[in-house]
Parts: sequence; C-alpha cells; structure tokens
Amino acid sequence: MTSKAKAGKGTGKERATASSGSILNYAAHVRARVAANKPAGGGLGGTAVVAFGLTPSGGLAHARLVRSSGNPVLDRLALATVRGSAPFPPPPAGATSAQLQFSIPFHFR
Repeated sequence: MTSKAKAGKGTGKERATASSGSILNYAAHVRARVAANKPAGGGLGGTAVVAFGLTPSGGLAHARLVRSSGNPVLDRLALATVRGSAPFPPPPAGATSAQLQFSIPFHFR
C-alpha cells in the first residue's frame, strides 16, 4: 500500500490532510489487526490478495478478492479475515479516501 499526504499552500482554503507519518502508523495498525485475525490455512497452501477500503469512521467500506489463491476455501478465509477485523479505529483526522485503501496478501502454507 502506498500512502501519500497532501500539503496545503497555506491559503486557508485547503482541506487539512493527515500527515504521512500518522497515515503510515495507521496503516501499520490496520495490517497488524488483520494479521492478528488470520486463521491457519488448514494445511492448504496458496496466496490470496484482498483489497479493501475504510470509511472515515474506521468501518469497512468494501472488501474484494483481487487475486485468488486458486483455492476457494482460502479465498473465503482471506475475505472473512478482513471482514472480521472491522471495524477499525477511526483514521487520523484529514485522511483522504485514497489513504484508506489497502491491499493485503494472505500467504497460507
């Protein structure tokens, strides 16, 4: 995931955005929370990638499988892990919708 923060020009008309440091810390927290909920693959192997977005309050806006592991059971586990990890804490003030988009690979062995 790439997070970017926009800096205003100081005219007072720009919307405040979150600092890149606060976004990076938040992204790390989101990833750690998802990782803590990841189940074992039950002896099955493969890698599924799930993309998801969060709302300004930390709720799950959407989640979808963007790359299949080749095994529908593992794909469902990966999606269920993201869905079961929500809601997340509210993101930093000023976080943009682009900064609240994540893509996480799930490696099952």
